[in-house]
Amino acid sequence: MRFNLPIFIGTLVLFAALIASALLGYVIAQLIRGFLPIDLFTLLLAVFLLAATAILLYVLFELLKNQQSPVVREIPREPIEKSLEEPFVRRRRRIYPSVMSPDWELQSRLIRMLSGDRARAERLVDQARQMYPNRWEDWYWQSVIEELERDRR
Repeated sequence: MRFNLPIFIGTLVLFAALIASALLGYVIAQLIRGFLPIDLFTLLLAVFLLAATAILLYVLFELLKNQQSPVVREIPREPIEKSLEEPFVRRRRRIYPSVMSPDWELQSRLIRMLSGDRARAERLVDQARQMYPNRWEDWYWQSVIEELERDRR
C-alpha cells in the first residue's frame, strides 16, 4: 500500500479540529455551570478555540475540494460471445488506461522540475497523450519527466 500524503494531512487536520471543538465544548460547559469565571482570559480562550476549529475545518474542506477525482468515461459495450461449453464464464472488462488518475508523486516531481508551472506540465502531458494514445496515465507523466531529464543533459 502506498503512502498518500494528502489523506494523512487531512486526517491530522480533522483530528486537530475534533480536539479543538471538544475543548471549546468543555470550556463553554464549564462557563454555563459556573465553574469558570467570565473574564478576559476565558473569553479569549473560547474565541481562540472557536477560530481554531473554524480554520481547521476550512483547511479540511479545501483539501477535499483540491483532491482530483478520476475522470469517468463511459466504456463502450462490446457484445459478449459465449461458447456453449462455457456458459458461466465471467468476462473481464477492458480497462482503458486513460481512466486512471496519475500518481501524485509523479505530478509533483514534474511540476517541481518546471519550477511550479502546473499549466506547462499539463500541456506537456497532453502533447504526450496525443503522440502516444492508449497508455497508462502514469506513463505520460513519467515520459515527460524522462524527456526533460534527457534535455537537461
